[in-house]
Amino acid sequence: NTQNRYSFNILAGYSKGIDRFELGGLLNMDNGNVKYAQIAGLSNIVAGNMLGAQVAGLLNINSVQMKGVQIGGLLNLNKKHLQGVSIAGIGNMSRGYSNGVQIGGIFNHHSASFKGIQIAGIANYTNEFCKGVQLGGIINYSKYLHGLQLASIVNKTDTLKGVQVSAFYNKASFVNGTQVGLVNLSDTFIGVPFGLFSYVKKGYHPLEIGMDEL
Repeated sequence: NTQNRYSFNILAGYSKGIDRFELGGLLNMDNGNVKYAQIAGLSNIVAGNMLGAQVAGLLNINSVQMKGVQIGGLLNLNKKHLQGVSIAGIGNMSRGYSNGVQIGGIFNHHSASFKGIQIAGIANYTNEFCKGVQLGGIINYSKYLHGLQLASIVNKTDTLKGVQVSAFYNKASFVNGTQVGLVNLSDTFIGVPFGLFSYVKKGYHPLEIGMDEL
């Protein structure tokens, strides 16, 4: 039940919070707020706010707000808000609104609104509004996107204000901007799609019958 300024844990440590720096050989657990740096060989688990730098060989878990830089060998899990940079070997997951940069070796998953840049080896997912850039090795999804989606295979959003670029497939219900891909599909379009096949459900549909001397 003690809040410490400094904590050095040979294997694992538990405290009410850290006010300066914490270093753990395996595991750091804090039932309170942590600032300004936390390093663990395996995992950091914080029940309160995290302010500063957080580094773990495997996993970082924060129950409230993460503000700063977060590096996890496998996963970073923020149950509420992220403001800063989150880097993980496999993936980053956030449930609250975020502002910053997410870099995941495989995926980035965001349950709320996101503002900034998402970069993933395979997939980026934002369940609500995304303002910024999604760079996915295979697929990007955002319910509402204001900015850029760039993927090798698939980009998908309900409402797009900006640009979708993929080598194969782009899908959006409403587009105010541009789609660039092999196949582009949309319901309503304000702008110009570029691709081998582009279909706009409520767009321009001419029907022409022609005849010549033959």
